[in-house]
Amino acid sequence: MFDYISIKEACAETHLSKTTLYKLMAENRLRRLKVGRKTYLSVAELKALFGGEK
Repeated sequence: MFDYISIKEACAETHLSKTTLYKLMAENRLRRLKVGRKTYLSVAELKALFGGEK
């Protein structure tokens, strides 16, 4: 099963701003899943990018 979290939840988990997360998406360092108007990020990709759990 795939685990996804919202941008807001990702900001809280990584202590990064929304702007930083959107910049990473624009640089293709972080993929996103769009469902309607909502954007979700893969928990596995966040862990891989930032070195595991915090």
